[in-house]
Amino acid sequence: MSNSVRSNLTKEDIVSEIKLSIGADINKEITYLIVEGSDDIKFWKSMSNDSVVILESFSGKNGIREIITQYFDNVPQVIGIRDKDYENESVHKRIFYYDHCCMEMMFISRIDVFNSIYSEYFEENLPAAELRGRILSQLKGISYIRKLNETKGWGIKIDGLSLNNSFNKETKELITERIFASLNLMNQNFFDNNTIEKQDIINFMCEEKEINELLDITQGHDFLKLFSIYCMREHGRSASDVNISSSLRCAYRSSDFEETILYSKLTEHEDTYGLKIVS
Repeated sequence: MSNSVRSNLTKEDIVSEIKLSIGADINKEITYLIVEGSDDIKFWKSMSNDSVVILESFSGKNGIREIITQYFDNVPQVIGIRDKDYENESVHKRIFYYDHCCMEMMFISRIDVFNSIYSEYFEENLPAAELRGRILSQLKGISYIRKLNETKGWGIKIDGLSLNNSFNKETKELITERIFASLNLMNQNFFDNNTIEKQDIINFMCEEKEINELLDITQGHDFLKLFSIYCMREHGRSASDVNISSSLRCAYRSSDFEETILYSKLTEHEDTYGLKIVS
């Protein structure tokens, strides 16, 4: 037996499907897991119990919250799992977060897992742990901008920023001023008009941060994109960040997952309500 998966559904379809299934599940043995997107589905197909029905949210993390809080607020069989991003507290007792900033960073936090993609794609001599630390450090500015944009409500556009255009291939560094210049073009000179905020970001970039602090604020898509830039070949075909993401997900094992905070919270929920969630 394998998981039942539902994707590309409207909000109404998701709610209707869960309600009908719960009504037919007399013994309350089925868990309904709502996740953000297709990559989450691929991960949970291998990590969840066969009795779990996996549903893709109609609108990312906001859709997860809406479905659970508005329609299944007191139904323990319906849970959500999403990226933590920059939330300090859970938005609902049955919406669980991946460790660190997001699913990909939960994977990357395991150095042996990172070593798998490092060995497959990186062809230079820099040690794996040092490369991981360098990428996290170079993304500090963008990560902090993303955090402030969400927590301070700036409302600036960041998606679409080209890391490749901001990367100096000779020095192997992201150029800070190129990042600010690109974001200014995308956001009506936001940082030229908000110099205090810009200086705050520059100051943050100069501070030394522990690896876990950086894992907590770095977006996985940014990390994998910069990693793919580091792995670009002068000749022949280079791997895309999408391909690297797939390899990363495949390298993550059940034994890695069992070491996470998320795993402990899910097993606690299992024990409390007599459910089977993790495989």
